[in-house]
Amino acid sequence: MKTIENAARFLQETGLLAEINRVVLHPRGLALSIIAKERPATVYFDVLGFGPLYEKRDDEGIVFSEKDLARAAAQLRAAEASGDVVIRPHRRERLGFVVQPAPGGKEEPQGGTSTPAPD
Repeated sequence: MKTIENAARFLQETGLLAEINRVVLHPRGLALSIIAKERPATVYFDVLGFGPLYEKRDDEGIVFSEKDLARAAAQLRAAEASGDVVIRPHRRERLGFVVQPAPGGKEEPQGGTSTPAPD
């Protein structure tokens, strides 16, 4: 098994951090953040690592702005198209599931899942 040294940067750059937030954390009133440092005289930044876990569980939870959601979705689609974060194509065939079922839970989450790559 390989490792990704800067997991926060990888998840942010591929759109997976936004997807994890949108599907798993936001409905529960939570949001995982990153720590980033702006590059002087540019619009770019360097992701240094994970930041705090924000909590807003007193009302409807957290939602992305339409602009941020569209940007994150485009990042995720591009990373899937490049093969960087595509769902492994043989999971269902070999394991019998795409998302590993939890005991007493649902087999597949409702919405928010990516389309598997064609074989």
